Amino acid sequence: MPEISCFYIHFNHSPRQIVFVKFDNYFSVRLDPSRPVIITLNTMSSIPYLFEMYMLSLLVTEDTQSVILMTEFRIIKTHMIRTKFLYKRRGFMEGYRYISVGKKNPLNKSEPKRESSDKKIRKFIKNFNREFDRDDPIALITMFVEDEIENTNVNEILAEYYKNNRISLLTGIKKKFGRDIYDMIRIHL
Repeated sequence: MPEISCFYIHFNHSPRQIVFVKFDNYFSVRLDPSRPVIITLNTMSSIPYLFEMYMLSLLVTEDTQSVILMTEFRIIKTHMIRTKFLYKRRGFMEGYRYISVGKKNPLNKSEPKRESSDKKIRKFIKNFNREFDRDDPIALITMFVEDEIENTNVNEILAEYYKNNRISLLTGIKKKFGRDIYDMIRIHL
């Protein structure tokens, strides 16, 4: 089944987005509003910035297995995906927002039969470099991780970690010594 992910940057003058649809052997990559280019997994891995941008899009997309059909302005039907926005001056916004990924559902497409031509791929890479030349994907991933860590409470994470360790310890004791010791330890926790 195809997976879809999207990365969206909002600047004051022009927002930019890149949409990745991953099939078994191919990727369909689209810079908004251009037409998608079809590339193989080997081609994707040979272009480091594009692959890093794909990793970032996977991090910020809430669910890669579903899209939602929404009606905008009571006329236009479009498929949307939930992702986090990056506002250039403020960083990643709280929560997820909907981004349009097209009028047709990209998850209903069948897997492509062949890769796009070399000329089309070179043109796409040229446009990609022009659009995202100032944005280092690794720096954006670092910014996203720092933002996520800042929004979480470290004490809650540690408490959950210790709770999971106790549960696994108790499970091991139950298997080794029997139910009576397990029940007695659980009373004290």
